[in-house]
Amino acid sequence: DEKSITLPLAASDAESDSVEFTSGSSPNAEMFSHLLGEEIPLIVLFGLEPTAEPEALIKEDYERIRKSLSAVFLGKRSIKEWPEIFTDQWLGRMHDLPGFGSASELRPKFKGQDVLIASPGPSLTDSLDDLKQRRAEFLVIAPIRSLKALLEANVVPDYAFHVDATDFSSIIPKHPSLSNVSLICGDYVHSSIFDGGFGETYIAPDPAMIGNSISTALHGDEPPLMQGGCVATCAVAMSAQYCARSITLIGQDLSISKGKYVQQTKGARLGFLENKDADRENAFLTCQGINGERLQTQDDYLWFIGEMENAAAHFASEVQFFNCTSHGAFLKGWTHEQLSDRILEQRESLSADLAATDTAVTEISKRSNRHSEVAKAIGLERVQINEAAIICDQLVTELHRLMDAGENDVTWVDELEQQLKEMMEEKGSILHFYTSRFTMALSAALQSVTNLKENLSISAEYYHHVGADARKLSKAMDSALKTLTSAKSS
Repeated sequence: DEKSITLPLAASDAESDSVEFTSGSSPNAEMFSHLLGEEIPLIVLFGLEPTAEPEALIKEDYERIRKSLSAVFLGKRSIKEWPEIFTDQWLGRMHDLPGFGSASELRPKFKGQDVLIASPGPSLTDSLDDLKQRRAEFLVIAPIRSLKALLEANVVPDYAFHVDATDFSSIIPKHPSLSNVSLICGDYVHSSIFDGGFGETYIAPDPAMIGNSISTALHGDEPPLMQGGCVATCAVAMSAQYCARSITLIGQDLSISKGKYVQQTKGARLGFLENKDADRENAFLTCQGINGERLQTQDDYLWFIGEMENAAAHFASEVQFFNCTSHGAFLKGWTHEQLSDRILEQRESLSADLAATDTAVTEISKRSNRHSEVAKAIGLERVQINEAAIICDQLVTELHRLMDAGENDVTWVDELEQQLKEMMEEKGSILHFYTSRFTMALSAALQSVTNLKENLSISAEYYHHVGADARKLSKAMDSALKTLTSAKSS
């Protein structure tokens, strides 16, 4: 028989959760569900009461519990909770999202423009004077971390750009010119961004969400694919997709030889935790500098360097790429020169600007119908989510029946799995994105399965969690629909 006992630890406020179960059975997955929101435990102890059972059976029990726990926690170790956080914030803000512009509307405004991305590396300070002199020549995009330095230098960018889902309230500058800066951000970002005091707001979907009914209602059929590991690479990708004539970088150090950010704030380095072990590890990571020197960098910056180089290679025939960062990593495929030396070709005429204005007026008129379109889309997605929850419940029931009966006819399981698979493989599947941590955990756990019973047990646990998440999503969609309807009527 299974039961859960919570015992206080001596000389500590921490708690230890114990699960007792009959030998030969698997612990109920529900008993582990409360651990999913916690960090990975440093130590897990398995206690077995003295019995006359052979050692082989005790080891079998141990392995079954170990694999069960591994399936539960592997997803957290791998991709943490970002898909869940993104989706929860997205649905929680759904009542406001239809009222914002979509980044899809900005395509005409970027076409043929010379885009400059002012990244927040320490070298941004070196480029501010040149940028002030040439500000009118560029469409300027700035990550939020760059805004303080830019605005204090009286440089007002056209767009702030943001794709992070965390709280940025302490980083957004309190500056009177902020309301003159339009915002391009993910539709899943933290509420601090939407409440930051920016001008016009344009939202873009997470790449994994493109294709579902809600995303299409918000952004149309051709939203920008803002795929990249950092703000700047996403901004480069969007600008290139929107047919910018050229893309210029400043402040894109991608090395830590002079620090990480321009005008670093007091305390932890603007979101980066102090980690001496990580710093020692990064001391051995270097990249080629603009002048051929070796510069100290870190693993994620090496990844971003690769993304910048891949973007230049992919769009080389359509867009000109210039890295005018004064100090930092060399980017293959980008022309490196000082911003003061950057020569721009004369633009054709104002006809493109007038066309962009006409398009913007048309897009604004479309927003009036967006609330009803989004409400309809939420209803469609919720129906499918509920169907998925029912299928998961049926799978859990059938898998447990097979284990209890010792049967191996999985025909019904295969049929149910195929139905669920088709739902989750649809483009932009919300459930697939939301439960990706469990999908990864299942894939890893099944690699060590040695018999059918283990396979059935791990699969049952997986479908239990997917079903629970489907019901959670359904409730969130119901709440989003109610607040959206209320917002429209008020």
